[in-house]
Amino acid sequence: MKKAVALIITLVFVTFFIHKIAQFLQDYRQYTQDTYHYVLQDRLIIKDIKQILSSIDIDANTLDYLFQTYPISSKNDNFKLRVCITPLSDKLNINELALIPQKKAIIQYLTNVLNFYHVYDPQYFIDLLLDTIDKDTQERNPPSEIALYDKTFLNGKIYNYKHFAKILDFYAKNREDKRIYLVKWRDLIYFGDKRKYMIDANREHISKFMDYDEKFQQILDIIPFDKKTSYLIKISVNGYIEIIYDIYTKRIVDIADNILY
Repeated sequence: MKKAVALIITLVFVTFFIHKIAQFLQDYRQYTQDTYHYVLQDRLIIKDIKQILSSIDIDANTLDYLFQTYPISSKNDNFKLRVCITPLSDKLNINELALIPQKKAIIQYLTNVLNFYHVYDPQYFIDLLLDTIDKDTQERNPPSEIALYDKTFLNGKIYNYKHFAKILDFYAKNREDKRIYLVKWRDLIYFGDKRKYMIDANREHISKFMDYDEKFQQILDIIPFDKKTSYLIKISVNGYIEIIYDIYTKRIVDIADNILY
């Protein structure tokens, strides 16, 4: 009975949240012709969405009901959008490769993934990632410092999937190995800040690549969902605006508009 009540409450909040998003974006697009108003409206959207998200109380029993795609349209059907809410903490933050305590465990995870898909040279691909995430231009495994061969390539972190795709292409070209494209990367990694985030232990699509000894789990913070631990979700609206939100802290971690990937 308690679970049913919690579910109803969660769905009510989600519905409320979705309709508010639609309202904000409709106003948002009316302002995009003027740059000054565009910036102001963007800030208002961030503030209002944060207030709505913070009103949603999610627990382990209702978490999965939040993750859906919601089609929304106005009464006269002249305004349509799709709001997609997905977890991020069911994946690994690839930029944690920059953190010394997690580095070895993440390399083992990536090696397991690459071996599963029969990628020809896992070590070279991992070196490409490491040379992208660090800020220097010293090569671990030449040619592994892409910035030396592509002056438009950014170092310091992997920013998004479009940036990551350049690494995939560079690997495929230099190792003549297209199997790197077979890996379901969007299901396995995301591109957060260089800080530690928990990984949801209950997600099968990622757990099969994890080594589940106690030390490994502790290093990567692999635990079931817990309201007392940071848990990231992503709210994507028509591929136009994307919000990363932490359920625990009730704060927006990141926001971007005009998403191109």
